[in-house]
Amino acid sequence: MTQEPSRPRPPLRIGSKVAELVGEAVVEGVFAVLACSVAGVVIAGFIWGSNRHPVATVTARAAMVSLLGYGVEPPAKSATGA
Repeated sequence: MTQEPSRPRPPLRIGSKVAELVGEAVVEGVFAVLACSVAGVVIAGFIWGSNRHPVATVTARAAMVSLLGYGVEPPAKSATGA
């Protein structure tokens, strides 16, 4: 009896790959909607706060800009050690 050369087998679970892809797309969409909602709430809070206490709102806005601009971690030291 001679054996046939083995051929590569086609993927058996193409449906599971498609389901995984669709699931990842749905989760990304949910995260995008959540991020936009949080941004809208923050902007609405700044608008509301500027009417109630402008100085505190400007201070909070400066803190938010510095946090977003520089991040939470300290900047990396340069190679020269300066």
